[in-house]
Amino acid sequence: MKKDLEYYMKLNYPLEVTQVSQEEGGGFIITIPALGWASMNAYGETFEEALALLNEIKRESFARWLNEGLPIPEPAEETEEEYSGRFVLRIPKFLHRMLAERAERENVSLNSLINSLLTLALSESNAVDKVKDIIKAAFKDYFREAI
Repeated sequence: MKKDLEYYMKLNYPLEVTQVSQEEGGGFIITIPALGWASMNAYGETFEEALALLNEIKRESFARWLNEGLPIPEPAEETEEEYSGRFVLRIPKFLHRMLAERAERENVSLNSLINSLLTLALSESNAVDKVKDIIKAAFKDYFREAI
């Protein structure tokens, strides 16, 4: 099968949906973590509006990446292994205190804070990997000639 724009648009990427509180203006933020949380996200006043905008962003990004010869990550295949979403983590008391105090300052639960921090850390890691791929693609001819 030819991996063109329509091929990538039809892939089933898992979405992450965040409903923005009314105090913060309301609406929805939808992201595609597998493609980079920071680069592949959209906001809309309704879920449908955010999803439509995300699909436009996805189409434009895929077209650009294909044109530039950049790799496009495909969704991971679902495995038979199931995850409960729970795990136990032992941390030092001072770190527990720091996290709890920050959660209180931000008026969120400790669980929500840690989820957000872990997601941010993973998305930044994906962003670094994406930048490395872009640099490699941009300079591939130079490195090939230099060798």
